[in-house]
Amino acid sequence: MHIFEPVPKSITLNVGHFATEHPRLKFKMSLQSKEQELPADPEPELPGLSIGVGEWVLVKYDEGLYPGEVREVGEKEVKVSAMVKSGKFYKWPASEDCIFYPIDNVVKKLQPPTVKSARRTFEFLEKW
Repeated sequence: MHIFEPVPKSITLNVGHFATEHPRLKFKMSLQSKEQELPADPEPELPGLSIGVGEWVLVKYDEGLYPGEVREVGEKEVKVSAMVKSGKFYKWPASEDCIFYPIDNVVKKLQPPTVKSARRTFEFLEKW
């Protein structure tokens, strides 16, 4: 012979800040958690530089220096679309030269270039 206890009409559980109703059971829960607002993922900072997508930088590659526009910023590298020298100005290469460079290869930030001719050559204010 089994002895059963009667089912209570309501039960209160203090585990949260919300309540849910059930025809046979009533729960009152309160979740005690401290919400912390996580900061947005900032662009990783390069040593001494704060670089963002769309900004211009000078990168070192095979003993040469190349200006380019930042396309992506990673933790240890930056993806740059680099320009090539054309006389005393710079231009975009025939096929895009967009690769990841180690952060250590970023020499400095640059101001965006200005268009110098109808041939789509560009000039930078900074000299290197």
